[in-house]
Amino acid sequence: MSADESKDDARPEFASEVHSWWAWIVDNTVAYEGSTRGAAIIRILFPFIIWSRWAGDHLFYKTVDDPIHLLFAVGFFLGGALMVVGLFTRVSVGVMALTMSAWHLYFGHELGMQKALMSVNLWTPVVGLFFTDCGRSLSVDRWLAVRRAKARGEPPPSERGSLWGLRLIAWQVTMMYFWGAFDKTDAQWLAGERMERYWMNFYGSSDYPSWPGARLLLLSSAIGTVVLEYALAVGLWFEKPRRWLWLPGVLMHFSMYIFLPAFQITWQMILCYLAFIPGDRAHDFIDELLGHRPSSGAA
Repeated sequence: MSADESKDDARPEFASEVHSWWAWIVDNTVAYEGSTRGAAIIRILFPFIIWSRWAGDHLFYKTVDDPIHLLFAVGFFLGGALMVVGLFTRVSVGVMALTMSAWHLYFGHELGMQKALMSVNLWTPVVGLFFTDCGRSLSVDRWLAVRRAKARGEPPPSERGSLWGLRLIAWQVTMMYFWGAFDKTDAQWLAGERMERYWMNFYGSSDYPSWPGARLLLLSSAIGTVVLEYALAVGLWFEKPRRWLWLPGVLMHFSMYIFLPAFQITWQMILCYLAFIPGDRAHDFIDELLGHRPSSGAA
């Protein structure tokens, strides 16, 4: 066989491989579909995380003298409330996302770098929810759709829908873990020195902790955090590693919540773990909790 013939035989095989990879990417991103219950849970709980961080800045007595800020406050509370109950869901999620982005652009210069970053971190999952059909489950929209179907003598509408926005949320979680671990991959962190500074800053003492094992605990916490964050950045995407990683991840965030001022990020990251769980599996798990037989057997 000539070299030219070998090349001709290799081209179709290579093209087929590229096509299969492209099909896999499309099926697992923009064409990703499944039960919308997991996305609905994120939709219901996420406004409370946002409010816990920013509601104090949008109370009406603080905004009544500024028409633009008052408009932001209305969108902030009304959009969030409609997200929670799931009424006009796609519109309410869009209102919340637009309000947060406009507020960030309008007041961003007053927030400072840390608060601005918190604002963007909270805004991104709302945008991700906009690209899901999260109103098809656990919502007033769902209840109204079921009533209409019942009145027409039809079966209830399916809870399946587009979930590709969950991929955006999952990528945000991945990037936060990866770059957080990357930032900690230096001599000071791995030697436990930055952990020691946390102790001095938040517990009000420049004296080294005198209790036994303090040095070993701070050092192991520093190294363990880096290793776990790198593992979570990759492993949450795959079923088998996810079974072993989600609990250490939750415990890590709870420890930050207890020992450090990491309130918003704790609940945000834990809630967004749902973005990695296949929609049908989340659906079946909820069915099992309610004593129903899973519809797809995925649980």
